[in-house]
Amino acid sequence: GNRKGMHAHLPAVSRLVWPLARAARRLVAGGVKATAREMALCCSCRLSEQVPEALFLVSESPSYSNLTPDDAANVRGGVRALVADMGGYPLPVESFELVFPLLRFAVENPPVGSEVQDLALKTVAQHASPGQAWPSAGIIGTLVGVMVSNARIRKAAGDLALKHAAQLQPHDVSELLDGCLAADPAVRSAVLDCL
Repeated sequence: GNRKGMHAHLPAVSRLVWPLARAARRLVAGGVKATAREMALCCSCRLSEQVPEALFLVSESPSYSNLTPDDAANVRGGVRALVADMGGYPLPVESFELVFPLLRFAVENPPVGSEVQDLALKTVAQHASPGQAWPSAGIIGTLVGVMVSNARIRKAAGDLALKHAAQLQPHDVSELLDGCLAADPAVRSAVLDCL
């Protein structure tokens, strides 16, 4: 089909495809993998084959502990490949929304390793420029969870949440409210700064 025309529809298509991987993994796994590869070809930069494979793995498995050692290595390789494919430049919003589940998975799961986690967080940080329709609610929801559970990257996650908070729509403020109940005062303070 028309890959350039499809680029504008990547967010909508990915919101349909990723839940399929989780809901009916054995029935539609081949179709979801093929669709992930096709969606990757529609991105603004040429994504290596490791990226759609890693996207499929994280869409199928919500937790790092559910991954086999080979799958975990593929996820780590997918994050590294994505960063290399980007060449130091941010992706357009549509492409970013496609790959965000992989970055979210890496940021939320410390067992991926601190190097990969830091790469994923830096990549998300590249996508915080004002005036763009970034998926700020999903990003902030992820960052609040990370601030609560991971002291090592709490400060960086809080700073990034603050950048995205300015872009939140009023109906998305609920993503920040969970952080107001956090036990750690540093998390509560960062969330209140965002509000």
